[in-house]
Amino acid sequence: MKDQNSDKNSDKNVKSGFVPEAVHSSKYGGYKKKSGNNNSLNNEATNFKGLGFHVGRDGAKVYEKTIDKLALYTITQFKNGSDVVVCLRAEEYVKTEAPVLPDNPTENDKHVWQYEMNDYLKSEKTLKGNLKNLYTVIMSLCNAEVKNQVRALEGYREFDKKLDSMTLLKEIKKIVYTGGSNNLHVKHNKAMAHINYMDLRQEKYQDIQDFRDQYLSVKKVCDELGLTFTWCESDARTLLKTEGGSKPTDEQLEDALNRVEEEHHAIIFLYKSDRQRFGKYITEKENKILQKKDPFPKTVEDMCRVLEGWKNDNKHNRFSEANDGVAFATTDASGNKKKNKNKKVTCFKCKKQGHWKSVTMTTKARKKRNQQEKKAQTS
Repeated sequence: MKDQNSDKNSDKNVKSGFVPEAVHSSKYGGYKKKSGNNNSLNNEATNFKGLGFHVGRDGAKVYEKTIDKLALYTITQFKNGSDVVVCLRAEEYVKTEAPVLPDNPTENDKHVWQYEMNDYLKSEKTLKGNLKNLYTVIMSLCNAEVKNQVRALEGYREFDKKLDSMTLLKEIKKIVYTGGSNNLHVKHNKAMAHINYMDLRQEKYQDIQDFRDQYLSVKKVCDELGLTFTWCESDARTLLKTEGGSKPTDEQLEDALNRVEEEHHAIIFLYKSDRQRFGKYITEKENKILQKKDPFPKTVEDMCRVLEGWKNDNKHNRFSEANDGVAFATTDASGNKKKNKNKKVTCFKCKKQGHWKSVTMTTKARKKRNQQEKKAQTS
């Protein structure tokens, strides 16, 4: 009962922009809160409103943003926070490089090495303490559904006992990226990720950078599930050949394959963007293809940068290309026709041309009324 209440409270905290506090721990050490907590950077770093780990359509996208905010949080709130950021990016424990004692060292070299080694050992202890403290922060950012799935994992007790934050983060990522079904049915997860990727389109008023983040998050879900496009080795070899590499090494070939895949995604990203805004740009690129040119940016980031600066001049233009913005005065042709038509009309009452009988009747009625009013005034 107590666990259920705590889950409900944590769920409310995530929705209301819960601000996790770092853990003060004399046992693990490594935590040192910086001075000046009222400055704007610290306030920004501790504001996790709208972020957290949850399962849903935008779960992967929010996950990436939460990791970025965690990086800023650790930099401002933890001592040697940059070492923690390296681990967050790698999603595993990354040891700092140990100092190396040179061959045939002098007494001075030995003293320097001893000093650097002491500093290295302190940094390692601080990093391990920070990562243990980060465990509580990460758990506080999970909603009740993700927490329950984490606690149901086979190895939960083991990494929870060690406060292994990197293992926790990996498991949370699997849950978020697979939509909560985790590894219960891998083929189903891959099929759903494929469907989400195919259905992805930029919405009408969606910012192009926001759509880029959404596209890359869906791509990461596919990569995480091992759902990737088949690399075309012939395209990679053609690319290397144009660059003058006839006999590429394995590293050069792998790099070329990655570049070919990046360009592939850049073209897909372009065609999934809003046609109303970027249709003219797409047409221009297709015309350049007919001229046997290579017009496309090579990465999704570069394509996004180009589309962000693209000026669609005809989007709200009142004038077409035919009149080149020249406005002409027009006359009421229908009014002239009526006037010309009335000239040929003969009134049946007064036998005059240019008006109808009803006009004559109204004119006589008006005159009669005026005469009656004058008589009434004189009398």
